[in-house]
Amino acid sequence: MKPLPVGISFFDTIIEQGYYYVDKTLLIKEMIDKKSAVNLFTRPRRFGKTLNMRMLQCFFEDTAETTGKDSVSWFNSLKIMSAGDSYTSLLGQYPVVFLTFKDSRQTSFESAYAVIKDNIAGEFDRHSYVLQDNKLAGKKEQYERIMRGTGSLHEYSQGIKFLSECLFIHHGKKAIILIDEYDVPLEASWSNHYYNDMVNFIRSLLGTALKDNPFLEFAAITGCLRISKCAPTFFK
Repeated sequence: MKPLPVGISFFDTIIEQGYYYVDKTLLIKEMIDKKSAVNLFTRPRRFGKTLNMRMLQCFFEDTAETTGKDSVSWFNSLKIMSAGDSYTSLLGQYPVVFLTFKDSRQTSFESAYAVIKDNIAGEFDRHSYVLQDNKLAGKKEQYERIMRGTGSLHEYSQGIKFLSECLFIHHGKKAIILIDEYDVPLEASWSNHYYNDMVNFIRSLLGTALKDNPFLEFAAITGCLRISKCAPTFFK
């Protein structure tokens, strides 16, 4: 029997190391068919949300410059490869921005912001190959400030959109944005009484990245909190 991937959320690790995997790759087909600009998945903890987000990243991302791996080998025996050329032709064709807010459950805005800022800086560093492109010369200083953790709060609040723009300039293709556990900092801020500061930051961060972003192909977001018909301040 294959080993169970207990505590492993990295799709490529599960496939490469031969762990037991329930094939959910037709989620990729469903998302392509629906053509939604932004997709929100709300499920309880331990429902496999992060693993599915990593699967989306592995399928769509152009890995030549980020990992040097061939993403085709991860999907060869999975259902998505039998879905037809209109789906398989999208394998490895996009730049992908992947962020997780799972560690931003902190007791103060300063601590939570520091965690989110580090995650954004890390994603800029993962895509730092774009700095070799002369077309980004005018954006290099801002890019490096964000990557090194020395940017302003405003620069980080606009960071996802800015990164998607840089990726578009380099690749000539719009970016796919994946944000895992978007609601962790909001839930923690409510419990620890710094909600207003956090909701203002998250509103700017996600609003600029996901609403009317000309450099966005599509986005997927996961969270655990239920969405009420009586929308909180964040969604107004």
